[in-house]
This record gives sequence, structure tokens and C-alpha cells, in this order.
Amino acid sequence: MKTKFRHRLVYIFFRPFFKVFLRWRFNFQYERFDEKKLPGPYLIIGNHTQNLDPIFLAMSFQKPIYFVASTMVFNLPVISPLLKYLAAPIPIDKFRSDVKSAKMMLKTLKNGSHVSVFPEGNTSYSGKTGPMDISIAKLAKTAKVPLVFYNLEGGYLTRPRWALYHRKGLLKGGVKKVLMPDEINNMSVEELHQEIIQQLTVNDYEVMKNHRYLGKYKAAGAETGFYYCPHCQAFETLVSDLETIYCQTCEFKVDINDHGKFEKLFNGHYFDTPMPWMEAQEAALKVKIHQATDQEILFQDDALQLFLIRPLKPKKKIGTVDLFVTKKQLMMKGLESEYTFSHPDIQVAVQMRNNLIVHDKKTNQTLYLVPKKTGNTLKYLKTVECVQNGGM
Repeated sequence: MKTKFRHRLVYIFFRPFFKVFLRWRFNFQYERFDEKKLPGPYLIIGNHTQNLDPIFLAMSFQKPIYFVASTMVFNLPVISPLLKYLAAPIPIDKFRSDVKSAKMMLKTLKNGSHVSVFPEGNTSYSGKTGPMDISIAKLAKTAKVPLVFYNLEGGYLTRPRWALYHRKGLLKGGVKKVLMPDEINNMSVEELHQEIIQQLTVNDYEVMKNHRYLGKYKAAGAETGFYYCPHCQAFETLVSDLETIYCQTCEFKVDINDHGKFEKLFNGHYFDTPMPWMEAQEAALKVKIHQATDQEILFQDDALQLFLIRPLKPKKKIGTVDLFVTKKQLMMKGLESEYTFSHPDIQVAVQMRNNLIVHDKKTNQTLYLVPKKTGNTLKYLKTVECVQNGGM
């Protein structure tokens, strides 16, 4: 698509507001990219830290940018039509080989407009940069435009994915590197893929270690990310209140300091940052799956709202179901509906903090589950991934 006049107006009108708001709310500081020195359209890729990343990134550029967004953002009754009119994001279905989206990105670039995508596709629970599909490297080689690498630093410490409230410290954004078309052409797809991973990898605990992140209720919501107690090695026993994370079956108790690290309030084993905790959590889950019988229920949650996702349309409510997972199947059971999936036949993702998406590869049907109470759906995603990767 070509850059539309209304999108230019949106950029001009909203930029002053966001400049003030983002500085006040997040202490966001950005480097303005000199687009006069790099004429023509380009593909901008960045590391993904939180939902506002497109706005953070856009502040460094003068011209409108067309962002690639999951088709899930087109399922909201009021917000989606408004977002589509004001910003015209390019929809992409993460569960399908979306050739149509790739063609739309290439057409937008060919028409002289900038395109931006976050290759991780999702934000991180631990702060570790997520996996990036090699398709982005293939797209960059096909596009024949400059590839701009954008880094956000402090985004995870400002708002961990599992957190209910943000913290205010320092959040920085700026262009890290630019690869010109001739440089891209001289690289293989795999070489470019590795370059993308290297340039977009950011560890907030390293680059922002001298900065403090202040805020109230920093532990609230932690149980949506952590489902394993590192002290007693129990699953689903962790609870968070406003300031601490504690285990309901042992003395484990930690709070979070102004550098985003855990500090123990007991005598026992713990981790001071999320990354090793998440790694231990997944290792323990692998053992749990390996030791379980085929029919043993590994995890169960009750009374989730179930919706059917319709492409680029509001989701349709199906009813309420209980969710179960074994080492062989993922099951949903309710009064009005019942589904059973073998792990190889599905793709699973978590949207926002705690909503579960299940895509059936056989039928191309996508289901969306919303817990009615605080819980943890990440354990279902990790169980399916572990089985699919041979972790039984």
C-alpha cells in the first residue's frame, strides 16, 4: 500500500502527545533517525519487549510506518476497526504460512512506505530474547531495501510480561545498525538470520544494570509466569501478593528490588533473575512429563471462557470449559462443547499475560481461552512444546 494522507495526519497529530506521554509515563528516551541520509523505504526490525513497542519505535522516525501485527488484534469489536483505519497494520497469521502477508509487506515497500516487524512475534516472560523465524531473513533478501535494526533497552524491566503494573526507570530506543541491499545480497539466508539474532538480542539485566526501576506492587501477577517453586520443587504452588512471591507449601518467599532482581526473604534455594528460574522451571517440567503415565493429568484449570477465532472478525464465544493436559493430549470439556487434541496436531501460544491460543493444524480452527481467575496458562504452552520437541 502507499502511504495514505490520513496516516500522515495521524503521525503529525499524535506525535507531540506521545512524546510527552511516553517521557512522563516510562521515561522513554529515543534517538531520532536521520531519514534524509537514507532515502527510500526500508524494512525496520526490532526486539519485542511489550505491547507499546510499535509506538516506542515509531518515535524515532518521521515518516509513517506500517507495522506487521498478529491477526488477533483484528478480533476486537471497537478497537480493531479504529486501529485499522488510523494505522492500517499488516495482518499476519502466526499459525499459517502467510504468503499473503509477505506479499503485502513487499508491495508496501515497493510503493515507497516503511514496514516494521518484530521477528520474535511475542514478548518474553523472562527477559530473554525469543526465537526468530528464518522467514524474516528471506523477506529481507527479497525486499531489496535497507534493513534497519532497532533496539529497545529497558523495556522488559519497565514492564515484565507477567507483571500487572509497570515500573519507571529508563527505557531507551534507537537504531543500532543498517544493512544496505548490496550487503544483504552478499550474505546467505542463514548468515543474515544469525546477524538478525545477534543485532536484536538485548539483555536488560546487563545493559541497564546501573539503573533503578521504581514502582509499587512489583510482584503482582508473577504466578502467570512462574509455576514452579525452586525451593521445594512443587508445581502450581506459587502465589503473588502486591510485594512478594511465596509458595503455599514451603517457606519460599522473595520480593523484587529496584533493579528487577529477586531478593530472598527465607533461607533456601532461589534465583535472583527470571532467566535461570524459567530454565529450571522448564527442566523440571521435562522430568515431570517423562515420569508421567500416558493418561495422567499433568495440569488442570477450571472454568475458562472459550472463543472461536474468526479471521479478521470479532471472536465468537462458545462457552465455558475445563482445560486438561496429559503427555499425549490437550483436552477442553464443557457443557456445550468438548475438544481433544493430540500434541503433534496443534500449535499453542499465550497472548497478553495469560490467554491461551490453540490452533488445530488439521482443521485450521483456532480457539482462544480466557481464565476467569488468576492462574497460569504458560504451563500448557510449555508442556505441548516439550512433547513436540521430544521431551518425553
